[in-house]
Amino acid sequence: MGRRAGAAGCIGIRWGNGEDVGLAGADVAIAQLDEIQVIEV
Repeated sequence: MGRRAGAAGCIGIRWGNGEDVGLAGADVAIAQLDEIQVIEV
């Protein structure tokens, strides 16, 4: 969905599931939201 909307990048969230099922199109996969780090340029 994010790619179709023109997002610059896509983050897939596993929500604790150890597998990346359904996240093949994501640029990166994380287990929970607090893994996201905002980097200011």
